[in-house]
Amino acid sequence: MVHEQSTVSFARSRLKLAAWIDPMALVLIGSFAALWAFASGGQIGPWINDYRYLDLWFQGDSPRAFANMTNLQNNAWSRDNLHPLFRVVTYPLTAALAGGFSLSPQAAARTLVSGVAGLWAAGFYGLLRLMRLGRIEAMLFSLVLLSSSAFLFWAGLPETFLFGSLSLIMAMGLMAASERRRMPAALYVINNLLTIGFVPTSALAGVAATFLQHTWKKAIGILAVSAGALFAFWQLHKAFFPVDRAASQDLLLDQAGGPMQILGSFFCHTLVLPEIKLMTSANFTPDYAWRMTTQFSDPGSGGPWALVALGAWLGLLLLGGWSAVKTRDLVKLRMLLAIVGFGFVGAHVIFGDETFLYSLQFAPLLVMLAAFSALGPMRSWGLALAAVFVLSAGTHNVSQFQRASAFVQGHQSSKHPVGVWPQGATYVEMVHHPSREHAATVTPPLAPTMRQERVLPLNYRIRTGFGEYKRRLQRRLGR
Repeated sequence: MVHEQSTVSFARSRLKLAAWIDPMALVLIGSFAALWAFASGGQIGPWINDYRYLDLWFQGDSPRAFANMTNLQNNAWSRDNLHPLFRVVTYPLTAALAGGFSLSPQAAARTLVSGVAGLWAAGFYGLLRLMRLGRIEAMLFSLVLLSSSAFLFWAGLPETFLFGSLSLIMAMGLMAASERRRMPAALYVINNLLTIGFVPTSALAGVAATFLQHTWKKAIGILAVSAGALFAFWQLHKAFFPVDRAASQDLLLDQAGGPMQILGSFFCHTLVLPEIKLMTSANFTPDYAWRMTTQFSDPGSGGPWALVALGAWLGLLLLGGWSAVKTRDLVKLRMLLAIVGFGFVGAHVIFGDETFLYSLQFAPLLVMLAAFSALGPMRSWGLALAAVFVLSAGTHNVSQFQRASAFVQGHQSSKHPVGVWPQGATYVEMVHHPSREHAATVTPPLAPTMRQERVLPLNYRIRTGFGEYKRRLQRRLGR
């Protein structure tokens, strides 16, 4: 009798301990992500938010986002029409942190971004648990995401894509939860509002999740309510903030290279950063003409650790894709992942120039796909590859981050970064680029150790081909 009572007490103790494991894991992962974001933002330095450094960090728009978070006045390139919720949400929070804790605007924005990075990482762990991964597997694949170049390079900077990525994780989590129980329609309204309001490409996740889970009539009703709520927020935005209606024209740009460069960056550079090269910035000034780029770098070109990490990652991706196709569970979640994944690939093939800039948006999707390897018959291989990736990618990507942040600091202190860049850096020059002559007048002279790489982008050939076809068609119609 005593033995039975002690057995029951032990079992209850284990259940109580197990109930605390997930909350503790959420806090641990979120705290780690927030601390890295805060520390990395400080290492890069506050001058990254200066408009003179626009595009310096892999075409990043941190000066624009920082101005939206801290300034009621209009600012150049705010793009409020593309991110209607960003300023409405972030400005009051940043102002509250600055006023409540007597922080400078830079410190307040950095604190807010760090907190969102923590929520982002914790939310991804929760998503993996909803996908029915065990605690160890969920923790390991969360570390895969936190070891990625997308997280390490972008989590500490004020950018819209961290907020958009968080809304994307929320959409995936809502769909995973709906596989177990019916979720209230109000959650789908909030989901649509956030995915549409922060980054337009994330809207596909909210809309697709709504239609996958509801009948057509109910889905249209939910979307109508979401559109009404977004319209109300937009009116609130216009009441308090000046509106910049500038439209983006970043389609089939020369700097993107072509489909092969874009796909290589999408699937490889997002997780493992390759060699960092230099290009002439589109925002030319006599003193600040450079920007960093990975668009024309070969996957795995950053060193031996990069090759190990890339091999492990490609193996994980293949295992995860195969397991996602073979499994019979999580049907709607897999459909949503496929819809959003193909949508993102299609959008980025034609939009943007530096694909790595957007990597924080689709990094969770790629790691989600890889995490399916833990649900398939080759689970042990998937876990082994994930562990190898965390060790090798963590080592390599942190090293690359330190190199890039040192370049930014040297760029700020010396204006001409050639003297502080490591030996053998590669400068990429666009052949037949429209701004080539202007760039030549403002680009600092190349150091003797720098290599020059001239490229004729496929996008240039595609665009000129379409232009020639259009001219011929107009001539024939004119006849």
